[in-house]
Amino acid sequence: MRTTQSSLLRLFAINDQGFPGKAGEEGPPLRTNLVEIVKVDDGKRQDKTLPRLAQWLQHVQILGSQPERLSFDLMFIDIKFDEDPWAPPYGEENGNPDEKVNPLGLLHALTFAAKQDPWGPPFVWGYHSGDPKSVKDDPIAIIVFSLLSALEQRVEANVMGSPWKWDDVGLHKTPGYAVTHFSNAIQCLPKGGPEVVFKDIMVRYRQKLLEHVEDERTRVGAEGLENALRLVAAPTNDNRQALTRACIQLSNSRGTPWKRDLLLQSLFADQLTDRRDDFWPSESLACLRVFLEALQEASRVEKVTSLVAQVDAIMQRVANYHPTVLKGLPRDRQKRIGAMAIVCWWLQQKYLETVPDGETPHFNTHSLLADFGYVPAGEKADEAQGKKVKKGSRFSNRRAVDGCLQPLGFRGLREFFDHLETTDDPLPSPYREVGQYWWVNRLRANANSAPRCVR
Repeated sequence: MRTTQSSLLRLFAINDQGFPGKAGEEGPPLRTNLVEIVKVDDGKRQDKTLPRLAQWLQHVQILGSQPERLSFDLMFIDIKFDEDPWAPPYGEENGNPDEKVNPLGLLHALTFAAKQDPWGPPFVWGYHSGDPKSVKDDPIAIIVFSLLSALEQRVEANVMGSPWKWDDVGLHKTPGYAVTHFSNAIQCLPKGGPEVVFKDIMVRYRQKLLEHVEDERTRVGAEGLENALRLVAAPTNDNRQALTRACIQLSNSRGTPWKRDLLLQSLFADQLTDRRDDFWPSESLACLRVFLEALQEASRVEKVTSLVAQVDAIMQRVANYHPTVLKGLPRDRQKRIGAMAIVCWWLQQKYLETVPDGETPHFNTHSLLADFGYVPAGEKADEAQGKKVKKGSRFSNRRAVDGCLQPLGFRGLREFFDHLETTDDPLPSPYREVGQYWWVNRLRANANSAPRCVR
């Protein structure tokens, strides 16, 4: 599992001109120390780093010498890259050099954005330029901006007087409209340096985090969240002081498993300035409380006993050989509760391994499909007698079962069973808690003997 050591949000800057400071080696001019600036090799000397990506060969060096993914949460993108001394000239050789535009900052950003894990921590970026309008008709700018918008699933409240979305209706039917669609969005990007987009990028990051939690791409630790809500509900001086040190734990076990403790102050770096402040400012508490309550709502945390009761209903139907046991579930809960039932069925087979002279456990996909009522009764009887069962129509409805595993990041039962057998990491909440409860309270097994995936 990948663990992020920093408790601060990490910002990666792409800028050819540098920022105010000695020899242009300072990071973006933010009025806060609650965001960590990512440093990368400068592309010239192995022992030298810069707090920004500044030129083409530096980018080449980073990609070739650092195969692991660059970790960041926020990205500043300077669109125009006119000061890169290493890059070949952009555009036609003839003509007025002052009229040439160079949108290659977008192209530099695309590499790093595309390498981010969609199941990893949320990330957002902000564009800035002295004159974004000057590149709005550039083909490279339009195409690369459209790809970045798709990766970010970008939505804007106002572009040329109307709401704007990366996959607007009719986009794929009218190529000419698509060009205008992305060109207009480029024209409306903020004009100025990174300081003009910092507040917007922080607001969008908080929104993106809520979306990740709601879509179950990010898990929020209940303990840290409940503690923060308790502190903000009673804003005494002691509690406001405790809030400056409060963190929430974020994690996910899908893709490349990861976890991190994120300082709440860093989430509100656009409103706060100093990590060493003794008290959380009272004027920012209302915004914090609204966000934490939205985060709690997005988590959809239910009591384990309530979830287990729903799993019990499925397993009772399994015991009674009910056909298509998942069919009766509400559509919005079918995948979630169905996946929990699959986990509990697997745990039941694991438990049978520990029972002397007990039933023979079955871990194959056909056995689960049969138990869940997705195999015709005749074939189920044949299987019980040890006869071979033909492959074919009996799997016609298995998508209902396989589909339950999609929220957990698996495409099929075999892949999921292999993961449960070999992983050392617990399942995400609340699947782990439900499995743990089932092992101890339904199977009456020792908690210490439970498979690692539900410990």
